[in-house]
Amino acid sequence: MAVFLYRYAKLAGVQGAASFAPSAADYRRFSDVKQGTFGAKEILWCANAGITLGNSDGSFGYGSKLTRSAMAAFLYRLNKLI
Repeated sequence: MAVFLYRYAKLAGVQGAASFAPSAADYRRFSDVKQGTFGAKEILWCANAGITLGNSDGSFGYGSKLTRSAMAAFLYRLNKLI
């Protein structure tokens, strides 16, 4: 999901998407997203852009099923950036 949203944001010219590089602080944002995790850069961009907020336990939910309502919220938030 995050990879798809990030790539679309880059194609749409969302400011800062193409040049985003996660910092050490970004990697501490979610307990289940580490350097080397597939899609980590994209997940962290979505978090920095306000598209995803993560879970209340401090995790992103990596590997969890995505609900229709969550995807709708992500698309809505991305659309506000375009």
